Amino acid sequence: MDNEINVFLNNKFDKDFFGSNTDPFKEMVSQQKALRKAIKNDLQKSLFDDQFNAWSRDKFGIMDVDYQIKQEETTKDKILVITFSKDYDAKNVTVGIKENIISLEGTVQEQLAKENGAEKKSEKLWSYSHFLRQFPVPEKVDAASAQISREKNKVVIKFVKS
Repeated sequence: MDNEINVFLNNKFDKDFFGSNTDPFKEMVSQQKALRKAIKNDLQKSLFDDQFNAWSRDKFGIMDVDYQIKQEETTKDKILVITFSKDYDAKNVTVGIKENIISLEGTVQEQLAKENGAEKKSEKLWSYSHFLRQFPVPEKVDAASAQISREKNKVVIKFVKS
């Protein structure tokens, strides 16, 4: 059944889907909600969510930081705006474009406080996790024209339409 769901999702979210004029990631969330709503059984909903999330991780990479991707469009350009959680500095994100795939890569650093109960001493511990997020370059753009900028918690990638 897992394989059947993967085939279904690959067919539903194909090259044509990503080539449309809508924000593909927002539309994926909307489609996931609609599919989930059609499932009546709570256990099956949970299994579908697990499978959808696993498919999404396998297809687009894992990201351990909160983010949102929006696609904007002008008459000349398509613009992807990736907004991270307010406390994440986009300067820490490496952006690459190769073979029509956009890669976002970075490290999330989190301070953990640990208190030694008996001695009442506290230690500062750090946790690091790496994220990699990959997705296709929008359709009908010149990938070589990409202009990448960063501002606070945003990465903006601007492409000239072809």
